[in-house]
Amino acid sequence: MSIPLLTDFFMWTTILGFWLLMFSTAAFVIGKKSIYRIHRKWFDISPSNYDMLIFAYLAIFKVLLIIFSLIPYLTLLIIG
Repeated sequence: MSIPLLTDFFMWTTILGFWLLMFSTAAFVIGKKSIYRIHRKWFDISPSNYDMLIFAYLAIFKVLLIIFSLIPYLTLLIIG
């Protein structure tokens, strides 16, 4: 695989990943109560624990996106 091809690949994974992160954040902010009701049927979880889990999910997703998508993209831009 060539460096330009890998650069394009990581560029698109970064763009799509951050779009998904923004969409997920907006969905949880806008539809917090209805999404909680759906999860409440499956799991016995309090609203405060639910908020903590959603925050942890978004934080972990962001960190993994930066490590596995944004940093390789920036590295390939530098060496390319």
